[in-house]
Amino acid sequence: MSDFALDPRLLSDGVVIAEMDISFVLLMNNSLVPWFVLVPRTDEIELIDLSMADQLRVLDEINLLSVFIKSYFGSSKLNIAVIGRCIFMWWAVAQRTFVGPASSGAQ
Repeated sequence: MSDFALDPRLLSDGVVIAEMDISFVLLMNNSLVPWFVLVPRTDEIELIDLSMADQLRVLDEINLLSVFIKSYFGSSKLNIAVIGRCIFMWWAVAQRTFVGPASSGAQ
């Protein structure tokens, strides 16, 4: 995984804010919600193609990022999903807590 380079398309839409054990963390250019992308340093496209040890490391980093987002932004809901067809990445979006008529007061 040492020869890995981030796809330039990612760098045009965000900035690397951290390097974790197996992944880069990017903050995307999105003024609506805090949107972070976790990019494992691998050329594999699917999580299942990683070794079990690397799969667990990726999942641990997803959890660490999610805990940060939830605690720092006070998010009541996180969306975590694989996005992209050609680039392996995970993303987590910290959504705001909405209270009002549309939400029926639920958080």
